[in-house]
Amino acid sequence: MGHWPSRRREIFKISYADSKAPQPVIAWAGDATEVRISFDKPLDPSITNAVLQQTIEFGEYVRAADRLEVLKPPYQVVTQQEATPRGKLKVIAARLENSHTLVLATDPHPQPVSYAITIPGVKTAGAAGPGSPVDLDYHLSESLSEADQLSLVRGLPNDREIVAALTKKVRFLGEIKKPQYPFIHAAIAESTLAANGGDYENGRSLFFGEKLKCSTCHRIRGEGASTGPDLNNLTAKDPASVLRDIKRAERFDPSRLCGLQSQFKKRRATHRFRSRSR
Repeated sequence: MGHWPSRRREIFKISYADSKAPQPVIAWAGDATEVRISFDKPLDPSITNAVLQQTIEFGEYVRAADRLEVLKPPYQVVTQQEATPRGKLKVIAARLENSHTLVLATDPHPQPVSYAITIPGVKTAGAAGPGSPVDLDYHLSESLSEADQLSLVRGLPNDREIVAALTKKVRFLGEIKKPQYPFIHAAIAESTLAANGGDYENGRSLFFGEKLKCSTCHRIRGEGASTGPDLNNLTAKDPASVLRDIKRAERFDPSRLCGLQSQFKKRRATHRFRSRSR
């Protein structure tokens, strides 16, 4: 059981300051590099410029408006959630498909987790002033079936339009073959890093294979060892910083650590065997 802090207790009432302002209905990833956000009312076209300054944060425990949560309970589970890797995607372009649907071109979505973004300057078409920020999130975990997703949307504003778009949604995670990478924002020329394409299956076989043995020390998406750094957030880094980290790691021979661990385990097992035999 918890306890109430010895402070003045307050009750807050939350209400809309402008009932005519557009409100988000639903957000979803149309494909690997596209996010669609449907609003209930027409948007001012200036929103397409304002959102270009934003990034999309992603991670297992990422949620909308995390930026506003400044006071957090000191529980172990909260600490663990805060330590979970998070990454960021850039918004490359934005457009209004119609009066109430905002479409964002983004860096590719790398993981089936939660994604969150703050949309600034949201206001009705032709309204004066800077508008208001709107925080929203969407999920790629596919925890709901397509039928359940569509049933939840029906009855919402613009539901027919949203249902039609959701049925065309591309299931892309883990299925991209040799994609182009316009999302890599390198500090040096990309040609020097040979970062113009990729192969998911080949990369996975190299990471978990016997040739490179990356998974002997590193972990990604819950698979591998935890001796070295967790690489879940690697996709959010630019190639220059990744190459710099690799060069630093070359000074250390991971086989030495793995060998020492193996020797330590053998000695500990031998010691236990001798202790029990006395």
